[in-house]
Amino acid sequence: LAAIDDPTLTWHEAIASAHTRPAPLMVDTGSDDEQVRIDSLLSRHDWQAANLISERDVGSITETDRAAAAEHAVVSTLLLEPLLLTLRRIALENASRRGRR
Repeated sequence: LAAIDDPTLTWHEAIASAHTRPAPLMVDTGSDDEQVRIDSLLSRHDWQAANLISERDVGSITETDRAAAAEHAVVSTLLLEPLLLTLRRIALENASRRGRR
């Protein structure tokens, strides 16, 4: 909650705190060079679905009030993470079945 009230943090940093609070907090958001490396990694491995999900998740936060936006981020994270993990496991099982015929 401190991040929501901290005027020195950007909206991105405050909401990132809400997104990562259920998991270990990553304080450093990374440099521009690191972001380029992450984008390159995602592109090389064709992880377009991860980018799409992330962009839609962040884009679904329409609240301008930090507290409301943080609440949205927490609820979204708590609901989506188990769902995405389950979908990944189902997809892995299907891929394994197709590859082991």
